[in-house]
This record gives sequence, structure tokens and C-alpha cells, in this order.
Amino acid sequence: MVIFKEAHPDCITLFIFDQSSAHASLGPDALHAFDMNKSNGGKQRKQKDTIIPINNPCAEFREKPQKMTTNTSEEKGLKQVLEEHGFEVCGMTAKCSPVCPFENNNCCMAHLLSKQDDFQLQVSLLEQKIIAKGHMCAFLPKFHCELNPIEMVCLLFISLMSAKMSIYSTGVGASIGTGKFRKPILGWHGGLHTSVLMHAQLRLSSDSSIGLGGLWVLINWA
Repeated sequence: MVIFKEAHPDCITLFIFDQSSAHASLGPDALHAFDMNKSNGGKQRKQKDTIIPINNPCAEFREKPQKMTTNTSEEKGLKQVLEEHGFEVCGMTAKCSPVCPFENNNCCMAHLLSKQDDFQLQVSLLEQKIIAKGHMCAFLPKFHCELNPIEMVCLLFISLMSAKMSIYSTGVGASIGTGKFRKPILGWHGGLHTSVLMHAQLRLSSDSSIGLGGLWVLINWA
């Protein structure tokens, strides 16, 4: 984002990412019910405050602020947070052992709280940082890697610039130079090594650039 801002200070970009557990990672203060104790305090991670979701079963608590710490700055436990959501948890175990039963939403306090929208529908840390900088972010659905738009864009650009650049396989990696292609690469796997796509950045001209890993493309062929 820093590089993009320097190159195009007046532009907003759309960052597109594929499905990856790294892309979906949450921040260090994210809400995670299974990291909480049953009671307040003790050794548990500090979590961010939230808003009780609009579909909360108890209408009187909907859209109210939910603080995750007490007035004495202790981290709240599962029991108090659930009671502040309006749930009756008397006699309910804190966490199932070793794991929660399949397809069960209220087997224990941690599972019940984890199913609430404010815990389930959290924005990833990656998306938070992009939006904070004034840009846009989208995540692609799961599909075969060869259908990823970044690979299609790379192939298009390489084909258009084939008269000016040479990209050919060395057996281990790939090389970039000037001149004609040593091998035709109209077929995606016709000599282009995948490491170039994932770890390189091709600057095709002063007005046209493509970033690899995420997707951002600016084109001016005038």
C-alpha cells in the first residue's frame, strides 16, 4: 500500500486475494470464546469490546455495547458475557472435553458464545488495514488455482509484451530479459515457472504495472 500510494497518490485501489488461512487471520484482540475463562479475571487474553448483534435472541439487549472488561479492568469470563447477552447459563459447563458434539450450538458456554454473530462475522486483520488506508478489499471464492484472475492477467500482459521481453524456463527458476521469447507461452505452462508469478513484480512500462500475490493493475496503452 505504501508503494501504491507513492506511485499513485490520488488513486484508490481494489486489492483482491484468494482463499488462504493467512488472509483470514484476525487481530490480536479478536473475539474468541474458547480463549475465555468461565469466570472473570485469571489468565485470559484481552479481547476487544463489541456490539450485541441485532439477531440476539433477547430483543432488549440487541445493538447494545458489550464491554469485554469489568469496571476493575479484569477480562470478563464466559458466564458474565453470556448473561449480558441475555442467555440463561446456570448449570451449563464452560467448555466441552475433549471437543464439542457435532452440530450442537449450545452444548457449552464457549460454543454458545462462539455462534453469536459478533464472534462469527469478524473482519480479518488484512481487510481492516486495507480499509483503514482508504482502499477496498475483496476475497475470491474457492476454485482451481489456474482460474485465479491474477494468473489470467499475467498471461495477457506477457502475451502483449512478447515483442519486448523474454521469459523462459531455466529448469529451476525463470529468467527475464529483453528480446524475443525463446519459447511461446500462449499456453500457461509453456515454459513459465510459477515462482515468477508468486515472488516477482513485473514492471512492463511506466504506465502499466502488475503486482503479484495480491492483484492490482493500472493500464494506459496510449
